[in-house]
Amino acid sequence: MTSRRGTALALAALTAGLLTGTFPAQAQAAPAPTATPVPLATVADVVSAGDRVFISGGRSSTDVAVTSATGAVVGTLSGLPGPTDLLLSADRQTLYVALPTANAIAAFDTGSLVESARYDTARASARRRWR
Repeated sequence: MTSRRGTALALAALTAGLLTGTFPAQAQAAPAPTATPVPLATVADVVSAGDRVFISGGRSSTDVAVTSATGAVVGTLSGLPGPTDLLLSADRQTLYVALPTANAIAAFDTGSLVESARYDTARASARRRWR
């Protein structure tokens, strides 16, 4: 009998709690999405460094567009022959841009957007083919 009384009291407490509980406020609609035009005809790759987003234009392009995290265009890495694949260093301080039409990889400082190095990949490719 004590077991039934304890179960009944627990059930009554649970029911009372559910009936007197607060209901969540009415859901707010999400803000309407906005679109920011990026100065590229096509997009090949996208990476985010947290506060900046880098968008490569692909083999037929010469640019990598740089936007803020909110989507505002803040710069362009120009004069790059066919920028395709993008890769960030582990500390997100360096952006590597593959330039397959130039057989190279360019490295950029993600803060200043200045090219810090360019690595030639042609000789390495030739060595691999002949071995």
